[in-house]
Amino acid sequence: MRYINFNGKLVDENVAVFDAASRLRFGDGFFESMRMFHGKVAFIDEHFERIMQSVVLLKMQLPDVWSKAFLENEISKLADINKCRFGRVRIQFYRVGAGRYLPNEHRCGFLMEIENDSMESYALHILKTIDVSIQYTKSIHNIGNVKSGSALLHVLASIEAKTRTLDEMILLNTSGNICEALASNFFMVSDGIVFTPPLESGCVDGVMRKKTIEILLSTGVAIYERNCSVSDLKNANEVFLTNASKGLQTVERFGNNVLASNEVAELLTKKLNRLAVQ
Repeated sequence: MRYINFNGKLVDENVAVFDAASRLRFGDGFFESMRMFHGKVAFIDEHFERIMQSVVLLKMQLPDVWSKAFLENEISKLADINKCRFGRVRIQFYRVGAGRYLPNEHRCGFLMEIENDSMESYALHILKTIDVSIQYTKSIHNIGNVKSGSALLHVLASIEAKTRTLDEMILLNTSGNICEALASNFFMVSDGIVFTPPLESGCVDGVMRKKTIEILLSTGVAIYERNCSVSDLKNANEVFLTNASKGLQTVERFGNNVLASNEVAELLTKKLNRLAVQ
C-alpha cells in the first residue's frame, strides 16, 4: 500500500479524496516537483520560494500554518510512512471551494505524492534525438513561468514527440523563439558560452534552471539569458535540459545535427550533487 498526503492527512492512494465539484475541473492550481536524497529534499529553500511566488501569481491563499518547516514536516511524514528515502515528491496545489471560472474563494489545499525510485544522486541522462514541435507553441505570459495544473499543451506535444519517435521535444513560443522542452528548461552552449531563454519567453521558472545559472556564474562560465532561435540551436556545440526531478539531460542529436559535447552538463551534474546530496 502506498500513501498520499491530503491536506496533512495520510490517506491510502486508492481512496477518493476529491468530489465532483472540485476546482480541479478547471485545472485551477499548480504543482511542484522535488527530488529527495537520504530523506531530505534537495534545494528546499528554492522550492518553497517558488511555491509562494506561484500562490501570489495565481491569487491563491495558503493557510497561515504554511512555512518551510511545515512543508518539510509534511514531506517527512509521507516519506516515513512510505519507507522512502530516495525519490520524487510531487505536490498538487488547488483552489478549494465552489464557483465556475470565477471562484467563490481563494483558499488553497494540497495533495502530496512520493515515488520511491532509489535514485541516490543526480545522474547525467542521455537523450538520443530531439526536435522542435511543428504543431504546438507556448504563449508568452508570466503564467507560463508556473507549473500549471492544466498541462494540455505539454500532453499533446508529448504525443507528437512519441509519434515522431523523439526522446524530447522543444517548444517554441508564439514569437518563434525557443521556450522550453516538454518538462524541462533549455540550455545550449556555443563557443564556450551558455545561453538559456529568459523568463520573459514564457518558460517555466524552474528551480534547476535557477541552480544551473547560479553554478555557472560561480564557476566563471559565461551564461546569458536571451532569446534563442532555431538557427542558434543548429549552431550549438552542446544542448542540455534541466528539471528538479531528473537533474540534467544531455542531447546527442538535434534533428540531423550531431552535438559533439556534453562537457558543461557533466561539470554541472558533479557540482549539483555536491550541493544536493548531503
